[in-house]
Amino acid sequence: MCTRNGTHSLCSRSAASSYDKESDGWYYGEKLQSIDPESFHLLFAPGSDNPCFADYAADKRHVYMGASIFPAADPATFKVLGGRYSRDAARVYYYDKVLGGADAKTFTEISRGIFKDSKHVYADGAPVENTDPATFSFLGDTGGLAHDATHVFYDMSVIPGINPKDVKYLGRGYWGNNRTIFFEKNSLAPADPATFKVAGEDEIAFSAEDKDHYFLDNIVSDKSSCRKVGRAAVACKNYILASLHKYSSKIDPASLHYLGTAHLCRDIEGTMIYEDKHGIYEFFDGGPIMKFINFPPGKQSIALDKTLERRLCSHPATQSLEWDNP
Repeated sequence: MCTRNGTHSLCSRSAASSYDKESDGWYYGEKLQSIDPESFHLLFAPGSDNPCFADYAADKRHVYMGASIFPAADPATFKVLGGRYSRDAARVYYYDKVLGGADAKTFTEISRGIFKDSKHVYADGAPVENTDPATFSFLGDTGGLAHDATHVFYDMSVIPGINPKDVKYLGRGYWGNNRTIFFEKNSLAPADPATFKVAGEDEIAFSAEDKDHYFLDNIVSDKSSCRKVGRAAVACKNYILASLHKYSSKIDPASLHYLGTAHLCRDIEGTMIYEDKHGIYEFFDGGPIMKFINFPPGKQSIALDKTLERRLCSHPATQSLEWDNP
């Protein structure tokens, strides 16, 4: 139970957004009026029991949403469903509004924030057009790709012209059939379905490839103008792909080369060291490229030896390089 200490809530949320009990009654920012103290209790969505994150409560007379009475709701049968949905024996609600036409008896969650009843699939408090609730289901673990008997959906929008019977989720946001590959909602026209494969989790320069291309999300790079450089980078004509980001400036793709892996006096395992004609860099798995600022351009190294490692360790100052916006 959340309680206050003087005027401060002990919950991680502010006193204005959690239920708190004081000696003179219950509060949700302001004091709740007309409650029955004996039957008053907090209500939780399935899988949640943290009182500091309860937004609903009830007593034998009323349901409360925050500090306000929820007049339409039946406290005897009211349940919090999650995703701002709730129901009682007769109605379904989204926030504090009745979800017109929804069937309370069959209203159930399909995936996080997505619900269905006997007639519709619902997202953001509204029925989703062209969905068949009897056959609707999600594919993969993204929560984005779904299908029913007649349509394919991404983020609850129909993807036209795709047969739902032959769609497969491939991983890392990619999906498709034997004719077309997609990243999320976007068709990757150059992709060859016959040779397309999603990169393993240990690949951090790109996310997929086929015989002719590297793919980073929906960025397509022609292999004929690119080269793989160490574990963390692909150097192309005018940009590099590194640690799952695209960099179009600050690094020279033509002279970029991998020196080796080191700890560099830090408790960071597997720091990858690269160099180009402009300087020396740290590449991290998924993080930004860091340039050593005390190493001006000069004669380039061939490999990361102990002498260079000691120099980097004694001059560890770096600056972060900005990657391209998607």
